[in-house]
Amino acid sequence: MKELNKFKSFIKDLQSQGMTAAQIKTKGGEYIQSLDHVKQAQLSAAWSTQKAK
Repeated sequence: MKELNKFKSFIKDLQSQGMTAAQIKTKGGEYIQSLDHVKQAQLSAAWSTQKAK
């Protein structure tokens, strides 16, 4: 869950800078690509678990 919280705060930071949704999606994708495979898997799993709630 730590990765998900980091990702969420990264996104909130972008939103506070006034970026558009498209820009945020691009930056979010770049952020995810910068993680190693284990962290990508953890983030993906945490994200899908949270969406299911």
